[in-house]
Amino acid sequence: TVTASVLNIANIARVIAKGGQSNESGSVTNLQTAHSLFGSDAHRMHTLGGAPWNVLTDPTDPTDTSGGSYAVHECNILGVAIGHRLGLCNFALSGTRLQSWLKTAGTGYYQALALGVTDVGGCDWLTMGPCESDAVNGYSTAAYHADMVSFVASWLADFPGTRIIWRTLQHIDTALALQADQDKINAAILAGAGSTHGQATGDVSGVYLSEVRSVPAFPGNQLHWVTDQQ
Repeated sequence: TVTASVLNIANIARVIAKGGQSNESGSVTNLQTAHSLFGSDAHRMHTLGGAPWNVLTDPTDPTDTSGGSYAVHECNILGVAIGHRLGLCNFALSGTRLQSWLKTAGTGYYQALALGVTDVGGCDWLTMGPCESDAVNGYSTAAYHADMVSFVASWLADFPGTRIIWRTLQHIDTALALQADQDKINAAILAGAGSTHGQATGDVSGVYLSEVRSVPAFPGNQLHWVTDQQ
């Protein structure tokens, strides 16, 4: 007996989840357009504070009505590359630090992300942003790495089999974060994920490196990707 039905999500084949801060949530200035595959609108998204499974569109951050996100562009490119329609669970929040994403942090960020992923039946990939605020606050390599270990252990215990993709910290304005402090965060990420793009060769099992430090220089924005090229 059919007791309930859900419309317009039947063609979702893969789900991407995102935590971290503003580059993930979409608090930038360049809106992206979602392109459907094969005439379908099955690219969908589930966001913090939003109704589950809206049609994928920018902004992906429901608290920011002006900003765009690379997440939409990523869904376009990746969907074509693998031939699957994608769902996006974007629960990233601007200004957050990695320690605030720990399950034991008391902020509720981890729990909101986990609930969102649970709502849609799990995720294939979780992309964690490096949390630029950790560089701005001069967080040490050892402290960041310990937080990384804690977060990953909790997530894989709750969602075994997820591939966690951890991107490096792109170069940001050294007036906001000294280069040495940026290097500390990247050193922790490379230790955890390894130094080979797209592989999990570091000392934190299940974490895959996404090396993004070669993105084009920011055009007058100290922290964010803004342009289509970026």
